[in-house]
Amino acid sequence: LQHTTMSTKEKHYLDVISYSGNALLTIINDILDFSKIEAGKLHIEMEDFDLYQTIDSVATLLRIGSQEKGLGFHIDIAPEIDQYLYGDPLRINQVLTNLLGNAIKFTHQGDVGLKVTQLPTGVLSFDVWDTGIGLTQEQIKKLFTSFTQADDTTTREYGGTGLGLAISKQLIELMKGTIRVESQPGSGSHFIFELPLKSASGKPRFTPQSHIKKDLRNRVTTLNGSRILLADDYEMNIEMVHALLEHTDILIDDADCGERAIELFRQNPDAYDLVLMDIQMPVINGYDAAAEIRKHNRSVPIIALTANIQKEIRLKASEFGMNRCLVKPINVDEFYSALLEFIPSKQPMQFVVNTNGESNLDLDKFHFLDTRQALSHINGNKRLYEKLLRDFLDTYSTKEHRSLKLSAQSDETLRFLHTLKSSSAAIGALQVSEAAHRLEETFNEENRQLLLTHFTDLLNQLQLSLPASEEKKSIYSKTERTPKELERLFDELYKALKKQAPQEIKSLLFQLNQSHLNKREQEIFDQLDKLIRRYKFKDAIIVIQEYLDA
Repeated sequence: LQHTTMSTKEKHYLDVISYSGNALLTIINDILDFSKIEAGKLHIEMEDFDLYQTIDSVATLLRIGSQEKGLGFHIDIAPEIDQYLYGDPLRINQVLTNLLGNAIKFTHQGDVGLKVTQLPTGVLSFDVWDTGIGLTQEQIKKLFTSFTQADDTTTREYGGTGLGLAISKQLIELMKGTIRVESQPGSGSHFIFELPLKSASGKPRFTPQSHIKKDLRNRVTTLNGSRILLADDYEMNIEMVHALLEHTDILIDDADCGERAIELFRQNPDAYDLVLMDIQMPVINGYDAAAEIRKHNRSVPIIALTANIQKEIRLKASEFGMNRCLVKPINVDEFYSALLEFIPSKQPMQFVVNTNGESNLDLDKFHFLDTRQALSHINGNKRLYEKLLRDFLDTYSTKEHRSLKLSAQSDETLRFLHTLKSSSAAIGALQVSEAAHRLEETFNEENRQLLLTHFTDLLNQLQLSLPASEEKKSIYSKTERTPKELERLFDELYKALKKQAPQEIKSLLFQLNQSHLNKREQEIFDQLDKLIRRYKFKDAIIVIQEYLDA
């Protein structure tokens, strides 16, 4: 229900119900666990488990709370630690949930996090840290006493039963571990517990792909440092792929046609960990481009992107050396799963808070679109969805497109219909997508008129329903910088573009946008902003180089 369209008030009520229910469940579970421990009836269940999955489930539960408070949420697992261990994952989950939950509760600004390292003795150390209110030595002495909190003020202000830490300590001791606290008032806290966990006995009962379920988005960060070649002639598709991977450090090289894809691949056949190949492209199509790539590298995985789900398309893709077909618009889970299946992990997993940007988009106005399905393709990112709607309107509002003057059965017509079919489905315009599919399959005047009707209605409704674009902030509210400071920002942006570091690029663009620029600098910034938003990094590098050399 929380993922359906609701008014702000309805969502608030639902959040209150959900929060209250979970709070009550926590209290009940704490009292039951405490009773079992006191009676000697709580036992540790040892089994093979996936450490990443265990921590993942905790992060999934708690990241919303940290995000709502505006806190940074960090998890760092040392790369030398085995992913598959032997222990009690349920009780480790319970301890981490309690400690991280407390860290979020008692931190008003800054960051919280978990760092997992391996001591020289082989024991694992779990350090749950925060930048919160901190504790005095007197408060630390009372922390692990049942039904006791740091002081009465804590109980009044933050609530709770005073059982969580007492239970956590006893669980850790039942697992043959120890726990300690390092803290000072106003300087945050470190709750550090150490457990003697061994590697999984024998071969794990599961494979990385079989249990990827709750947080594929975070698991993709294990592929950081990989390089993907993306071949697609439609800008919206390129933008969606980049958006789905913007939280990672995966490098993406874009090719707007098969010919360009072959050219990039020939330059360094061993540079790419995976190729995403659109089938319908001008000049050289995806089949022929894949066949050419196979001449230079027999093992690189090639995933076909197609709006056509017919079995013969999949068979043909396989014949031309492609390993898998993904249907456009891309299903997020299938996309992440395919990357995880074909690209070897290179890094420990990072847990990234989903910071989907806010948007003024009122989804209720778009009753003519299946907004829920559209948002499912882009991880619920409303800001990106608004941009896709605007891009769609800008692309198809030209006279040439509006009139749909399509000549029967030409290659150009079929490419146009193929693209329209997937791009309209991507924004939830299912009637247009279906009509484009019908005309693609059977080209006649009746089907053309049907598409024209739905297509024209869609464009008119988008023009009426999309909110006006926000005006640029007044230059008087912007930061004054010296010429040297501005030159430094442009130079840092140049370096970030060269190494393709998405987060750095985003940060530097924001700093430049908040700076008071003269006419020439504003022109350069606007040009760079446009190129970078379209992922044309190489063109942006040339623009900055010319500016810096001038």
